[in-house]
Amino acid sequence: MHLILNLSLLLSVAFSGTVNSCRKIECTTDYNYDANKTNLEEGCCCTHAEQCASGMCDATFYTCELDMEETTVAPASGALDMGESTTVAPASGACQDTDCLATPFAGAETDLGVGCCCTTPTQCASSNCDFTTSMCQPDTTMSSTTAAPASGACQDTDCLATPFAGAETDLGVGCCCTTPTQCASSNCDFTTSMCQPDTTMSSTTAAPASGACRDFDCIATPFAGAETDLDEGCCCSMETQCASSNCDIVTSMCQPDDTMSSTTAAPAPGACRDTNCMVDIFTGAETDLDAGCCCSAEYQCASSNCDVSTYICQEETSNSTAIAPDTDL
Repeated sequence: MHLILNLSLLLSVAFSGTVNSCRKIECTTDYNYDANKTNLEEGCCCTHAEQCASGMCDATFYTCELDMEETTVAPASGALDMGESTTVAPASGACQDTDCLATPFAGAETDLGVGCCCTTPTQCASSNCDFTTSMCQPDTTMSSTTAAPASGACQDTDCLATPFAGAETDLGVGCCCTTPTQCASSNCDFTTSMCQPDTTMSSTTAAPASGACRDFDCIATPFAGAETDLDEGCCCSMETQCASSNCDIVTSMCQPDDTMSSTTAAPAPGACRDTNCMVDIFTGAETDLDAGCCCSAEYQCASSNCDVSTYICQEETSNSTAIAPDTDL
């Protein structure tokens, strides 16, 4: 009776030419030794190649493989037709899209669509094979080009989880990045891996227009521009950047000029520094300074009286009167 059943199965395969369904689980622990089970589809348990419709039984997973050298254009999802030899990639959606982890894809197709099973990124049209699902995912990077993308045409999601691997430059604010040179602003925030607004001025020695300078986050983001003549309140990192030559290293901002220009001309009345004289010793070259002006040497004061205990010019302490001529001759 058993022989008759097996003979009937063989005859049904011979005359129908259909691919048999089968068991696809526990193939490596529960071997399929049934030699009478032939023409098995991809993923079916097997122990020798004659059982498989493709003539290929994977000795690692003991499952029937898809013969990629003998596939025509792949059929609709789930149906694997065997036929004329071609390596042409399947039509969109025509691919193995089930049991991707249990039955690793062993084909040679490329340009597989999103949702198709894969084992390497090169098999996917998007070059993105998710190894946690063994399925092709959407393209999360931009094409390799140095041309700036159109507005908004950039990867702007999952920047930390999927680091940007493109070669684009001039990326806009909000685009994913890995280096500052990729951003039009030259500012790639490494905490978010996204391009941020330009926080520095362009590299130029021309003085900026009034107010055209960065005046915020000066300590957190030190100014690295090459501008000079920056106004009071602008971010700075060295004195030569400020028009006043006074970059406050506590705030990293340009402050008003607290010294007088280097000149030997006497200042106009009141035009001198008269604060912080002891803390910030006056080193200017002015002379004829009025009482109350900061000083460091007597010759700087009009009174020739620089009080070294306060470093402030004082009033004259004695009158210089000429000796009257002797009339009693």
